[in-house]
Amino acid sequence: MIRVLASVLLGVMVSALPVAANVSAAEIASKYYPNPQVFDNTYGTILSPSEIVALYPMSAEDEAKLIQVVPQCPVNVDGVWYKAEEITLFNGHQLHFTTDKKGGLYAFTDARAMEIFLEAEYGDIFNTSTDKAMQMLRLDRSELFADWLYSGNLMLLDPYAQISNLATLGWDNQISSAQICSSAPVTLWEYSGFQGSSFTMLADSSHAALTFEGWNDRASAIS
Repeated sequence: MIRVLASVLLGVMVSALPVAANVSAAEIASKYYPNPQVFDNTYGTILSPSEIVALYPMSAEDEAKLIQVVPQCPVNVDGVWYKAEEITLFNGHQLHFTTDKKGGLYAFTDARAMEIFLEAEYGDIFNTSTDKAMQMLRLDRSELFADWLYSGNLMLLDPYAQISNLATLGWDNQISSAQICSSAPVTLWEYSGFQGSSFTMLADSSHAALTFEGWNDRASAIS
């Protein structure tokens, strides 16, 4: 009897999960794959988050207006652990989020400090030549989804693509889960023009529900 009840319960749980979208090659080409003409920079100059911050700095006035989204887990900010709800202590500050190898959430008030942390964990992940990026052209794409658990509308993203305004693709504040390609990280930016806080997802990582890190339906730009 216990086995029967367990089987029924498992069936109900599975049936309640969202069904991943089955997308044909034709649909990808015509609907889901971003028009290259709207890319600000793809396979040109590969920029790290700190280089983007230097190129597109926030004004002090705009940074003071930033409100942090509470994640679903503790977060380490500049080397100190905080409860999830304590992230609001950093309202008015641009933060650069990422994860370590165990999935722990980290944030830094300086983008270069985040890169140093990631280099210690994973190596020099932002130092890839343009020639190598060209070789990866359309061979290894990240998958960004509109719903949790890798479901809903799908965007295929080439390595090192830079899109300053996701609204041009109809994807502003739409990304809810992601599977990152094996050759390049993907950084989400809170506001268009690479403004606000950021979240760098490492190559070959999976994020079934970005609400866990506080990034569900939050991205307006990608690098």
